[in-house]
Amino acid sequence: LLLQESRGMVRDPAAHALIDEMLQFPPRYKDLVDGLTKATQSQDGLLQTRAEPQRARASDMLELMAIRADQRADDLAIVTVNETNRAGWVNLIAGALVILVMFAAALFSSLQIGRPMRRIAEVLVQIANGRKDIQIPYQKRRDEVGDAARAANIFKDNLQRMQELEAQQMRTVEE
Repeated sequence: LLLQESRGMVRDPAAHALIDEMLQFPPRYKDLVDGLTKATQSQDGLLQTRAEPQRARASDMLELMAIRADQRADDLAIVTVNETNRAGWVNLIAGALVILVMFAAALFSSLQIGRPMRRIAEVLVQIANGRKDIQIPYQKRRDEVGDAARAANIFKDNLQRMQELEAQQMRTVEE
C-alpha cells in the first residue's frame, strides 16, 4: 500500500518502473511467509500428535525404571543388613566354639600332662626326703610325661647306688 501511494507521488517514469518492479515482491514475500507459517504449524502439529506421546511414554518408562531401581536398591539393602547380621552371628558362634575348644584343650592338657607331672614332682620330693621304696608312676607312657617319669626313675636308681657306695665306703673305712 505504501509503495502504491509513493508511486502516485513520484512523476519520474524511471522511478515508476522501479516502484512497479518492487510491487511484485510483497505478494511473493507474503506467499513465502504464509508457506513457512503453514510448515511450522504442520511441524508443531506433528510434534503434538507423534513426538509428544512418545516423549510422555518414555518419561513414564524412565520414571517406572527409577521406581523399580529404588525398590531393588531397598531390597538389596535389606538383604545386605540381614547377611551382615547373619555373618555376625556366625562369627560369634564360631568364636564361642573356638573358645570352648581352647578351654577343652587346656583342661585336657591339665589332666593329661599337668596332673601327672605334679605327681612325678611329689614322688621326687619324697625320694629326696629319703623314701627309697616309692614307685615312680607313668613310666610306660610314650610322651613327655613318660620321659620325665623314666628320668626320675634313673635319678632314683642313681641316688640308691650313691647311697649304697657311700655305705660300702663307710664299711671299708671301718674295717
